[in-house]
Amino acid sequence: MVEAVSTARPCRCPDCRKQARRVHSSYQRSLDERPLASRRVSVRLRVRRYFCDRKRFPRKTFVEQVPGLTVRHRRSSTGLTGWLRSIAAELGGRPAACLCHACG
Repeated sequence: MVEAVSTARPCRCPDCRKQARRVHSSYQRSLDERPLASRRVSVRLRVRRYFCDRKRFPRKTFVEQVPGLTVRHRRSSTGLTGWLRSIAAELGGRPAACLCHACG
C-alpha cells in the first residue's frame, strides 16, 4: 500500500479551463498499480475537489487529476492500464489473462 497526497497547484476546470480558486473538499481514491517484485501494489491518493465559479457552465465541482497516474472514473493507474493493454495486444485472450494473473 502506497499512501500519497496531491500537492500540485489548483487545477483547471475541464469545461471552462479556468483555474480553480476554492477547494470544496478532499477525499481518498484507491488505485491499483503495476505489480512490484510479484507483489500487488495499491495507491491510496488524497485528491481535492474544487468549485467551478463560472455560472454559464453546468459543472459546479470537479476533482483534480494527477497527470500520468489518474484518469476520471478509473480505479487503476494509467501505468497499469497501459501495461495490461500491451500484454493483451501481444498475447491476446487466455494466455494474456494467465500471465497477468501470475504477475499479480
